[in-house]
Amino acid sequence: MMSSPVLHVPALAQVPDEVLANVYVFDNGPEGMGPLGFQADVFDNPPGTDGYSPLRRLNVVSWADPAKARMLTSVTEIFTAQEAGEVTIAQPGVVINMPFVVWDGGKR
Repeated sequence: MMSSPVLHVPALAQVPDEVLANVYVFDNGPEGMGPLGFQADVFDNPPGTDGYSPLRRLNVVSWADPAKARMLTSVTEIFTAQEAGEVTIAQPGVVINMPFVVWDGGKR
């Protein structure tokens, strides 16, 4: 997704749920910088919050009607759209090691 090699580590699928954070990846909707060519990922529990973990459960968000899609920038907005029947969320059982990297000066 970013032209770097990806290692498959089957043991990550056995990590207990209580140590996982979530990443929400969009597979349709507004085009953007996300790994599938749509809007950027949405993360829960960023660094400095309770529940932060670099290990993230993949949640794939799909718009029911991509023509009505809009940018969703928080987990709350995603869940509200799900409750309204606008999006579905699939969990394919993938765990990704996605630590937030902060460079000198505080930039991610």
